[in-house]
Amino acid sequence: MKLICRHLSVTQANHFVKSVIASNSLLKNVEIEGEISNFKAYYSGHLYFSLKDEESKISCVMFSFQAEQLSFLPNEGMHVICRGSIDVYEKNGQYQLYVNAMEPAGVGELFVSLQKLKNQLDQLGYFDAERKKRLPSNIHTVGVVTSGKGAAVHDIISTIQRRNASINIIFFPAKVQGENAAEEIAEGIRTLDQRNDIDVIIVGRGGGSIEDLWAFNERKVADAIYHAEKPIVSAVGHETDITIADLVADMRAATPTAAAELVATDQNYQSHRILKIKNDLGYAFNRKIQNLRKQIQYDRRIIEINNPRKKIKAQNIQLHHLSHQLQWSIQKKVLSAQTQMQFIQKQLYLLNPNQVLERGYAIVFAPNRAVVETATQASQWNQLMIKFNDGEVKVLLEKESENNNASKKNI
Repeated sequence: MKLICRHLSVTQANHFVKSVIASNSLLKNVEIEGEISNFKAYYSGHLYFSLKDEESKISCVMFSFQAEQLSFLPNEGMHVICRGSIDVYEKNGQYQLYVNAMEPAGVGELFVSLQKLKNQLDQLGYFDAERKKRLPSNIHTVGVVTSGKGAAVHDIISTIQRRNASINIIFFPAKVQGENAAEEIAEGIRTLDQRNDIDVIIVGRGGGSIEDLWAFNERKVADAIYHAEKPIVSAVGHETDITIADLVADMRAATPTAAAELVATDQNYQSHRILKIKNDLGYAFNRKIQNLRKQIQYDRRIIEINNPRKKIKAQNIQLHHLSHQLQWSIQKKVLSAQTQMQFIQKQLYLLNPNQVLERGYAIVFAPNRAVVETATQASQWNQLMIKFNDGEVKVLLEKESENNNASKKNI
């Protein structure tokens, strides 16, 4: 491309550089070896990092659909060979390597064999979760297989002693890298597994390169872990380092220190936990006793309520009360009747004819014993009976003559 104008815009300049690089066929398929730095793995799956050597570095990007094909997990400081194309990202004018494939530098064949061994062991069930053993709840003795010279053994011992000094540690020193390392690690696992006083075994070492950790990818170590009767805790390298030993072990710890923390429960925490359990049990026991006492009191009240003697006593009291009410009611009725009788007697006394006779009056009866109330009635009879208080008297009636009546009129 030829430049015609004297000056370019930023976009034109970046576009020009991009076209120059894109036209170079050599840059479309390159292999670059270097150390990973500024490594970032995003949730999208894309990987962003730089490759550097002693004098320079180049920005790199590997998209998720290509990163998914990797047989290992890249991490900071790893020495790798990247294949891809160099191009310009016009937006910020930065040229970078678009990575299509990646492998650890110098150990490509090892990774091929590692992947092959992983597939074999996976088919044999070495990685199955169902066969993995749980750690004992009470651990008294821990076996440790690691180097006697590295920091790992110091970290494990100091962490266990700090967290729970009552735990015993039986140490089997073994080479953890180099020639015969795998054999010594496997022998240490088998030796400690045969001891009856060991509850769990820690196998591990500190961090290092893939080559340094390779003994833990050996079939001999995998077999020793798989056939062990004691639970095995693998603690190889750093958190990002995953070996076959980690996959076969019953439990994986990110670091040797983390492995020690898994097997040695903090004694202070355990004491607090026991105290809490004791307090909870005491509270539950006291509450149970209180509930039982309340139940007993309730049952006693029910028994007292349903007690025959108490019922009889209550019925006797009620009967006495009813008897008293009945007596009072009878007395009231009798008194009322007596009062009414006295009133009637008084009325009868007042209406008694004999009482009238006692006051000087008399009663006139006709011969048929009918009371004569008027003179007209008396004139109908010739004889009448007069009753006095002290007896009766018969009287004869004389009728006046008409002459006497006439003379009376004249008078």
